[in-house]
Amino acid sequence: MEGLPEFDELDLSGDWIVRQRSDVAARLAPVERELSVILGREIVFERRRETRDVLVARGRFTFRPLDPPVVLERHSRRNDWVEIYDGTPRLERAVGSIGGVTDLLADLGDARGVRVVSEVPVHPQPVMWRNHAVLAYGAADRDRVDSILETVAEQTGVAFAWDKREVEVWVAKE
Repeated sequence: MEGLPEFDELDLSGDWIVRQRSDVAARLAPVERELSVILGREIVFERRRETRDVLVARGRFTFRPLDPPVVLERHSRRNDWVEIYDGTPRLERAVGSIGGVTDLLADLGDARGVRVVSEVPVHPQPVMWRNHAVLAYGAADRDRVDSILETVAEQTGVAFAWDKREVEVWVAKE
């Protein structure tokens, strides 16, 4: 979401029900209503194509476990997780997920506030990952994002590079 300077100041925390298979416009409709009430004026989102900084993921996914493995008491002791962290794993913050490589890359981008454009071929097996660095750093903190990407690249064989690409964005307007 982009478009209004007030967005940085708003707290939209709460219980939001999101139907993952719904399109983005359907997901944004309740947000439009809530923003309109909070700001006291009608807010709508418009889809556009604009050039943005993105991470491009390339290569073939080949899992290589960390040595030594990261062991968490509440998760499996198996060493088949892709561990997402910078510096040292934050064991108390690890959030586990499972899905395809596309899901892993989307989660990696979403959690960092950056867009990931995947040029990675489809991997037929499910992938498990644990995100120890759940706070979004955003594209502005590239050093920290790059540190996380190095760790992920070491475990997956996927290379990441910053680029500018035309992507879909949803912009709020009055």
